[in-house]
Formats: sequence, C-alpha cells, structure tokens
Amino acid sequence: NEAFNNYRNDLLDYHFNSKVIFNDNDVLVKEYVSRGISEDAVRDILNNSIRYDLSCRYQGREVNVLELKTLIEEAITESENLITEQERHLFEDILLKTVGNKIRDRIESSQSWVKNMNEIMKSTGEESNLSFWLEWKSKEAFTEDEINTKELVRLFKIDAGMIDKADSDKLIEHFRSKIKNELELSKETNESYADIIFKVLDYRSWFEFKLYYKRKGMDKKELTNKMFAVFSGGERAKSMYVPLFAAVYAKLQSAAPSALRLIALDEAFAGVDNANIREMFDILAKLNLDYILTSQSLWCDYDTIDDISMCELIKDEVHKAVGVRHFH
Repeated sequence: NEAFNNYRNDLLDYHFNSKVIFNDNDVLVKEYVSRGISEDAVRDILNNSIRYDLSCRYQGREVNVLELKTLIEEAITESENLITEQERHLFEDILLKTVGNKIRDRIESSQSWVKNMNEIMKSTGEESNLSFWLEWKSKEAFTEDEINTKELVRLFKIDAGMIDKADSDKLIEHFRSKIKNELELSKETNESYADIIFKVLDYRSWFEFKLYYKRKGMDKKELTNKMFAVFSGGERAKSMYVPLFAAVYAKLQSAAPSALRLIALDEAFAGVDNANIREMFDILAKLNLDYILTSQSLWCDYDTIDDISMCELIKDEVHKAVGVRHFH
C-alpha cells in the first residue's frame, strides 16, 4: 500500500485498478488448518489483512503489474536505441565536421604557443644557471569508454570525410561516456545540458600544464611543489616570472602591432636578491615588454635597464600626508 501510494501520481496514465482477492475466509481457514496451523491464528491474520490484485491499462489493453514492468523496460530500450542513433548523427555531423575543425585549430594554436614559449624561455635562460621548460600534456582516459587526449587529438586531425567507422565509433563512445558522466554529476550541481556540452567540449580540460626546470650540467626535472619549497628566493621568483613573461610575449605575437606590450606587477620581485632582479629586468628588455611595477624598495639602478621613470611615495606621519618624488 505504501509503495503504491508513493507512486500513485506517477502512475496516473496507466489507470490502475485494485480489487480484493482471496476473500473467502472459510475456504482459506480450512486450507491452512489442514497444513497444521491453528484456526485461531489463521482467523487472526485474515481479520487484519486484505489482499489486493492490481491491474492497469497500457496501450489500450489490460495488463497486470509484472507485464507492465516488462513492457515499460522494452519501451525504454527501444527509446534508448533511437536516441543512440540520433546521437550518432549529432556527433558525426557536428563534432567531426563543424566543432571538430575548430577544436583542432585551437589545439594546434595552443601547441604552437607552448612551443613559442619554450623557445623564449630557452633564449632568456642561456646565460643563467636555471632554465625552464613547459609541457602541455595529454590527460589519460578516466573510463574504458573514453580515450586519452593524445588519441582524441589524432582523431580530430583526420579529415571528417576520411575518418573510418572504427575511429568514428571511438570518438562517439568517448563523448557519449563523458556526457553521461557529467549528466550524473549534474543531478547534484543542477547544471544545464548546454553547460554540460560546453564542459565536455572544452579542449583545455583535456590537457594539463607541467613546468620543468634544468640546472646547468643536470637533467630536466618537473617543478613540483616540493621542489619549489627548497628553491632559494631568487629561484622561486624566476620559476614564477620567467613562464609568466614568456606567456605574455607569446600571446602578444598574435596581437596587432599597435597593441600595448605592458605588464603590471604588484610588490614586484619581493624577497629577490639584486642579481636575480637584474636578470628579471634583462628578460623584460629582451622580450620588449613595458611594465608598471610597485615595490617597497625597488631602485632600478641595474645595467639591464635603459631608462625608467619612478615615483617614490613619501609619507609624512605628522601632517598625515603623502608626497611624490620623481626620478628618471
């Protein structure tokens, strides 16, 4: 009764009927007494119990509950097969021919950008004991239906008209699995279907950045949090600023000639020794980047700076005022 009442509203379309069955108590008492159960026990059960039979209508005919369950399961399977076929057209027409081309172009552009950054970091680190290298690595697949990013990129690079059925099926199963997983997660986050598609097709999440460092005469190693913690102040600064400057420079190479080549840094080079600060300014000069910096003690008297304008803020505690002293 409780189960039926809980789902009554969901089952309205099936026009459920219930009727009492096995209500001939004398026949039932005789039956169970013959099996060795006391008559009082049987009558006590029958006085407190009613047995119902449920029937319903499905597509114009009367069926029982078990038949309805089987018919609904068959309808769901048929519907899923239809959706799967529609998905195939969606993936083949949109993923492979339209969106796929754009994703491929973005990935190739990003890979070129990373290569450009590494060339810049290599050139700026030639005179330094410490140089850096960036990798944009493919992520591994999470489920057996997914493929890793390296294979995914390979498939996207194939012309839509040339891709064979096996590769097409691989691609379709991959995105079908990703969408299914995200739909499960969306039950908790209430994301829309459009948000899910956006997330699944965001090629940036298919890769991860890894930064490597190399000291002169030594092998390249990944710069982990643990290694960063044992770096000196100057080395930490370089591991942050060198990739940052290289990224800005690489990005600006695709900008208009009139675009500002400007970096703004708050508390620039705090905790960095003079030798490394000198090198940071040298890198900025080599990359032809202009800059606006703030610092509590940056005098900019380094031979790697051609010219610079400075404003020192002078605080007057007595009069509660701030004055500006200009240098060039």
